Amino acid sequence: MSAISPFRHPKLPVLLRGAALLILAAFALSGCGSVPSQSPTVQVTSHSVTLSWAASASNVSGYAVYRSSGDPAGPFYPLAITLPGVSQYADTTVVAGQTYYYTVTSFDSANLQSLPTLAVTATIPAN
Repeated sequence: MSAISPFRHPKLPVLLRGAALLILAAFALSGCGSVPSQSPTVQVTSHSVTLSWAASASNVSGYAVYRSSGDPAGPFYPLAITLPGVSQYADTTVVAGQTYYYTVTSFDSANLQSLPTLAVTATIPAN
């Protein structure tokens, strides 16, 4: 798997340590109201994976998308942050023949993050 580029979001403190991004303790799990209301649906092409999910029932500031390439149980690495009201993400960094696992969390204005959705699987067709 190629290295994940660090991302910045003013509401999400992250720490770059080696090749992995670690969410700091200030970005607490399960403090935000509700998990997105269902696991994401997955649409796979030879060069991308598009994830879509139903919005959280709570007022959220956005969603965090995580990806694992090794195991459906993780570890999951931060991939993207969406803006409020956006419940879709296209991962264009996938490699043909690889299998990826995704999960999504919501976060609120206090940087409290929900528990993750159940992981979904996407296998990219070989060329």
